[in-house]
Order: sequence, then C-alpha cells, then structure tokens
Amino acid sequence: MKGIKFEGEEEKYKITVMALLLVGACLLTYYFHAVLGTGTVFTHFFYIPIILACLWWRRKGLVVAIFLAAMLLFSHIFIREDVVAINEYLRALMFIFIAFVVATLSEQIAKAYGEIKREKKFSENIIATISDSLLVLDNDLRIKRANRTFYETFQTEPEKVIGSSITDITGDKDGKLSTDLTKLFGTEDILENFELHYPSEKLDERIFNITARGIIVAEEEEEEELLVIEDITERKRAEEALRKAHDELELRVEERTTELVQANEELKREISEREHAEKRVKNLELPALHRLFKQGKCYLITEEKPDMSFKLFGKLIEYRFKGLLISRIHPSHIQEEYNIKDVDVPIIWLTHIQEEKCIVPTNITQLSIAVKEFVENDIESVIMLEGLEYFIDQNGFEVVLRFVESLADFVTTSKCRLIMPFDTLTLSGVELHQLERETNVMSAKEVAVLI
Repeated sequence: MKGIKFEGEEEKYKITVMALLLVGACLLTYYFHAVLGTGTVFTHFFYIPIILACLWWRRKGLVVAIFLAAMLLFSHIFIREDVVAINEYLRALMFIFIAFVVATLSEQIAKAYGEIKREKKFSENIIATISDSLLVLDNDLRIKRANRTFYETFQTEPEKVIGSSITDITGDKDGKLSTDLTKLFGTEDILENFELHYPSEKLDERIFNITARGIIVAEEEEEEELLVIEDITERKRAEEALRKAHDELELRVEERTTELVQANEELKREISEREHAEKRVKNLELPALHRLFKQGKCYLITEEKPDMSFKLFGKLIEYRFKGLLISRIHPSHIQEEYNIKDVDVPIIWLTHIQEEKCIVPTNITQLSIAVKEFVENDIESVIMLEGLEYFIDQNGFEVVLRFVESLADFVTTSKCRLIMPFDTLTLSGVELHQLERETNVMSAKEVAVLI
C-alpha cells in the first residue's frame, strides 16, 4: 500500500510540474510573439517539457510535443501573420521528432530495466530453491547473504549468521579454509573439492564439499566471494559401502576366475569350429556367386523395393568385392537399414543438393565419368545403381536407356558387375522390353534363393 501511495504522489508531482512548464511555455510564446514581436530563442525552452514528458510517460508524452507545436503554429498564424512561417513549421516538426526519439529511447530503457528486474528475480528464486548451501562473503570472510538451504543445514537463523565469520560456523582448526578463501579475493580463481568435516549434535558428523570463487567488482565496491557448500555425507557413506562391496566382489571374482578361464577356453574352441564351418560355407557360396553373377554382366533385379538388391550387394562386399553404390537413398539411411557404410563403399547420393559425394541426377556425364573411373581399376568389383525410376523421371526414358547402354559397355570390358533394382510397373511394355534387352533379368525371389 505504501508503494502504491508513493507512486500516486509521484504521478501527481509530475503532472503538476508539467502543467507549470506548459503554462510557462504559453506565456513565453505570447510574450515573444505579441510583445517583443520575435520568434527566436524562446522555443528552445520547449524542449524541457517535451523531453520530461517523453521520459516520464514515453509515447504518451508525444501529446505534449504536439500541443506545443500546435500552439506555436497557432500563435504564428494569428499573432505574427506578416512573418514567413517556414521556421515555425520546422521547429514544430523538430519538437515532434525529438519527442519521438526520446520516447523510443525511454521505452527501450524501461524495457531493459524490466528485463534486469525479471532476471534478478529469477536469479533470486534459483538461489532460494537450490539444494546446496549458497553464501556471499565479504573480504573479512563475514557472511553477507545466505540461502534457505544454508539455514536448514546448519540449523540457524539469519539474525545469528549475517555478519558472522564463516569459520565461526563451520570451524577451521588448522586455518586452511580461511587461508584458501582469502586468496580468492580480487581474482576469479576457483577453490574446488575442499572437504570439511563438521560435527553436528543432532545429525552426527556431516561431510561438506566446499567450492568458492572470487567475484571481480568495481573499484568503489567491496570485494566479495561466492561460496557453495554441498553436503556429501550420504555420498561418502555410499562410497564406503561401495568400496566394501567391491572388496567382497573381488574375492568372489578370484574364486570364479578359474571357472571363467575354463569356460573361455571352451568358448574359443566353439568359436574356432564355427569359423571353420562359416569358411567352408563361404568357400561353397563364393564360386556360386561367381558363376551366377558373372563379371562384365548387367543384372536387372525386378522388385518393388530394393531390399534384396541391397542384400546381394552387401553379400558381395563381404566377399571382398570392391563396391560402388549410386543411390537415391541418403547414405545415413542406407547405413541404418542395410548396414552398408560409406567408409567401406563409396556412396554417390543422387540429389539436387550441392554437397560432396552428391551428383545431380540430370548430370549424366558426371555419373558416367564416376563409373568409368571405378571400372578402370580392373579388380573384382560390383556397382549398384538404385533409383532407376527416379533417373527416368528426371531425364526421360530414352536418355536413361542410352545411359544404361553406356554403363553396360563399361562393365562388359571389365571385371565388374552391375546390379540395378527396378520396379517393372513404372514402365510400359515396350520400354521395359528395351531395358531388359540390355540386361540379365532376375526376380527378387531368384536372388533370395541364391544368397
């Protein structure tokens, strides 16, 4: 209520002062225009009520500037009608302009001040609710401020604490705490992991972890220090219990070591037998893959989704085939869904995004160069072209057919194989026949049986 009353009295004071200033401005205008017959100098005094009004009431203060501008022009028109009015119009506009600038700056200042108040309130709320004890000390190590947790932990009250030395409360037999805290004043250094044992009559002995930091202040301000006291008693007890449990566990581990060694030897034998079995299976699979997917051939795998083609491609990579993958699917999705990593296989992403390892799908020339450079390595390899439907959509069937023909020419004279998954429903019968004529057609089911 006192704050409201004070604000009301302050507003009355402002209105009274503004009214007197406006009356004075009216009298000055009449005196200079009617009595002295001049319009210079006195209008500079108008800026006083204009600036005060905009500082006090911000944009509402523009009313004062408009009033004074209108009064000046009115006086000129009816009292000094024989004098050229251009200067008066300029002064009137200047009144409004200055008022607008001052009002804008005043609003920004008020906004900034409000934000500072909110931040301060927010910080105070955080400090009040923080679970650790938080204190501010002066350069004599006396407590200036403390949060609620501190009073609850040390079972005391603000009246007994504020102004007292921190060492009188926590104890400091060897003087190390006060020495370390004193060194922080005037710096931004940090004291960390200072462990303090505090004898409590009601709670038994407590163990505190103290963290402190010096606060740099202006020259005219008193040096301060921020102190955080964390109660780590339960953590220390848990660590001790954990240590004992660890010792017991080590004893049990020693008892089980022999059994584990024996089990490990047996597991190694089983793994060795399994590896030999897998090697024999691979020795049987690899010739079959060589026979069915011959070098220098192009294979069109008919399937709605390229799952089986990716499995076939991954299988060939497992058998140490050098691979090149051209796909509409993003490399990260390929790695996630099919476990094919770009560190093992170079992946070219078909996209209009301009990035490394990306090729625009309409840039047939760049794709042809990439394939040509790959097959010229003259090693056992495989190329997978996924997204043929997207190629056709971007370039047209005739362009893509010629591109496939050129790929077939590259592959024919190399040790490479070309795999192209394709959904046959996307083409007409004639177009599909033209595409199949350039490749060896296999269904997804046939590939599944082979791998």
